[in-house]
Amino acid sequence: MTEGLSSGIPMASKLQNLKRPSNIGTIVFMPVELKLSDNQDQSKMNPYCKVKLGSRSGKCQFKDQEIHNNEILEAVAIRRKINGNLAKIKVKDRNKFILNDRIGEASLNTDDLVIQGRMSVWLKLMKGGKEVGEIFMEMSFIPAK
Repeated sequence: MTEGLSSGIPMASKLQNLKRPSNIGTIVFMPVELKLSDNQDQSKMNPYCKVKLGSRSGKCQFKDQEIHNNEILEAVAIRRKINGNLAKIKVKDRNKFILNDRIGEASLNTDDLVIQGRMSVWLKLMKGGKEVGEIFMEMSFIPAK
């Protein structure tokens, strides 16, 4: 083995002692419920979420059931890097006539999630500076090994 430059400890031992930062891992986002303000016509909507964390993103499709209580069909797992602490959530409508019509946006700092491991929160959806509804999001953090 090659010796370290300044000490007598083998380089392989030094590399084994390096640990990954505890804030690197995977975050699973699960949108559970969508509540929109009364002034929006939801009868023809097909909403879904687009979640972005750093440079990575993924989509969650909502099940088209009740107007104010949509169930999620899938979750999105996105890898969190050291500086990837802000999650941006966009709720869009996959409408046949208008391509990906934006319903609203929310953001969330994921630092508390990393500490707690699991979180469930209501996030305010904003569009044009106005609140247009809320989304209930369940999240979990899985640390990298």
